[in-house]
Amino acid sequence: MYGLLADGSLGAIVSADAGGMNAHHTVFSNNQNFMLVPYLGSNSIKVYSYQKSSGGITLDSTVAMPNASSGPRHLALHSNGTWLYAINETAGGAASAAGSLDFFSFDQSNGHLTPTQTYPVPLPNGYTGLKNGSEIEIAPSGKFLYVSMRLDNVAQGSLVVFAIGADGGLSFVEQQSSRGVTPRQFSLSSDGKLLAVGNQNSATLESFSVDTESGALTFVAEQAVCVSPRFARFAEIR
Repeated sequence: MYGLLADGSLGAIVSADAGGMNAHHTVFSNNQNFMLVPYLGSNSIKVYSYQKSSGGITLDSTVAMPNASSGPRHLALHSNGTWLYAINETAGGAASAAGSLDFFSFDQSNGHLTPTQTYPVPLPNGYTGLKNGSEIEIAPSGKFLYVSMRLDNVAQGSLVVFAIGADGGLSFVEQQSSRGVTPRQFSLSSDGKLLAVGNQNSATLESFSVDTESGALTFVAEQAVCVSPRFARFAEIR
């Protein structure tokens, strides 16, 4: 955690923790009392108490993933502050029949994080290689969950859609090709009607329209971009 100076530049380190391997992401609880970090190489998620006034963090708990070699990469916290989802990068390696993501129950009043269920992430027909789950995001409506799979960095990657039920459980909606190799990250627009994904090894940016009632994706356009696009974000123009 860094302090910010008046001009927006970085100040001194306020607080730090180096107790895990391959920290890939940070998510704050809705009340900002806790910070959750997936440690891919340690196969765990750490929950930190967060001091809003000082920016300090203190380790609250370490929660092991329910399955060995899952490799949690990124997290998505539902707007209700209770349902947390993790997309797994390693997830059994090439031997497993599907990728995986994990659903947790989170209590933001005390920081308790409890594994609830593991869901398979389907693979393209005929594909049997690595999974390399990468990004995860919840639609603004809270009704759908999206994940990307980089696969073996040779085959075209995939985008997978799940519906979120009344209890936070997931049901499969569809799988779409990312129309390029290595979809490292994607983003939804603030209204949930568009999805943009950067295909890192194809040097392309793909856009999809999103049916906000069904969650389904429809390809719109492809744009060649810089070498190795890693992230795609929507900018709000006002």
